[in-house]
Amino acid sequence: MPDTSSNNKQIAKNTMFLYFRMLLSMVVSLYTARVVLNALGASDYGLYNVVGGVISILSVLTVLVSSGTQRFLNYEMGQNAPISRLKEIFTSSLAIYLIIYCIIFLLGETLGLWFVNNKLVVPEDRMFAVNIIYQITIFQMLLSFIQSTYVSVILAHEKMDVYGYIGVGEPLLRLLLISLLPYCFFDKLIAYSFIIFIMGFSVTLFYVYFCRKHFEECRFQLSRNFAQIKKMLSFTVWNLMESLSNVLNGQGLNILLNLFFGSIVNAARAVAFQVSNAVHGFASNFLIALFPQITKGYASGNIKGFYGLMIRGGKFAFIVLSILMIPIMINAEYILSLWLKTPPENSSVFVILVLIAELIRMTSEPLYTGIQATGNIKKYQIVTNVVSLLNLPISYVLLKIFKEPLIVFYTTICVSVFFVCSRMYFIHKLTEFPLRKYAAMLLFKCILPFFIAYIPMLLLNSLLTIDIYSFIIVSFIALCWTCMIFYFVALNKQERSFILRLIYRVFSLMFSFFIKNRRC
Repeated sequence: MPDTSSNNKQIAKNTMFLYFRMLLSMVVSLYTARVVLNALGASDYGLYNVVGGVISILSVLTVLVSSGTQRFLNYEMGQNAPISRLKEIFTSSLAIYLIIYCIIFLLGETLGLWFVNNKLVVPEDRMFAVNIIYQITIFQMLLSFIQSTYVSVILAHEKMDVYGYIGVGEPLLRLLLISLLPYCFFDKLIAYSFIIFIMGFSVTLFYVYFCRKHFEECRFQLSRNFAQIKKMLSFTVWNLMESLSNVLNGQGLNILLNLFFGSIVNAARAVAFQVSNAVHGFASNFLIALFPQITKGYASGNIKGFYGLMIRGGKFAFIVLSILMIPIMINAEYILSLWLKTPPENSSVFVILVLIAELIRMTSEPLYTGIQATGNIKKYQIVTNVVSLLNLPISYVLLKIFKEPLIVFYTTICVSVFFVCSRMYFIHKLTEFPLRKYAAMLLFKCILPFFIAYIPMLLLNSLLTIDIYSFIIVSFIALCWTCMIFYFVALNKQERSFILRLIYRVFSLMFSFFIKNRRC
């Protein structure tokens, strides 16, 4: 049975690498969004996001095989399987990828191409550029398929330092290339799509090289283990509904907004998701470090540790997101004006609603990993996602009636609540997970301290005239107040001690690094 202390240290170490990756990536990505928006303009920026959304719907299976690969690798590692078993899983996943890409390529060049040219709201003079970036995106999708397999291996082996290093270098190089956009002598939208493709190609090459060098199972050979392929394919097929509902709730709604309101509203939504993705990175990096341990805990029979990781994971994901969200929510409009100078209309409201949906959904991600770890996902996928997939037609009907873009964000929040409830039910049914303990944690350790932290800050901010000085002061107070509330209300004695040790370790490493470099 794995040692809990050792697991905690591994999670803490991996989280440190991932946060270092995320911090720099977040800053660079947010600044990059500003550069791109200014260089392309709101209309072209919205066009790129909505065209990419068409391919995102077709490439939903990328996420499926990736999550399946990591799940099977983690499960076998938890049972100390020989390298031959890991090689079979890796080879089987690549075989599945080849089949899937051929299907998606055919759909993309037929149904997807027809939709782009006949249904999307695109200015007449931008149709040529839209078709070019559509074709580039199809080939970029192939890179993402290959990359996902190798990233799954890295995460399964918990080599978060490597994942962190590439996450630092990639956004910096992308920013350098994108900074040349204003000086581009041909269509900037096409140039931007080429830049994204070049970055994807470079990162994929690195992952392939690293994995082939360090992991023996990453050697492609024609798989003859049809039983393994069938097992992984079955897991993938039942996973389809989850990822399909995610994409339809995301890019499907993006296309719906385009059909009703045009590309300017797409630009506002894209801005909202840039902020959401940056905030999401703080919680997701902790969860990425946690997910392998959840699956390995279940595989090794450490059920008590398995339960504990899911409960703590949900709580810490909520806390981290809340600490970042509260200062953003009370000053969303001012932050966007500082960041983008002239943000698209409705961006600030979109940001707040997207963040609320993200907060609700992320809390239950550890439960979803627990369900995946059991391998018994058929009923969960059927029941949960049949209901979830109704989000798109419901949003369409409501848009027809009210003609208000905020409607799609309200329906997304409702879907997020439904996902939390369904995951709680199914993890309890499959593993006898302590549902009351988890529900009490959500109510008293997450929701209650969130409102205790948020409402006073909202009232304080409403009493002030917003300028750069009041913004800095209120944001600092909100950050300190939120941390204090969650520290004393949400965390128990052991968790407070763990957080303090982690902070001490981080600052010790930073101090040692500073002293070492100063001597040099």
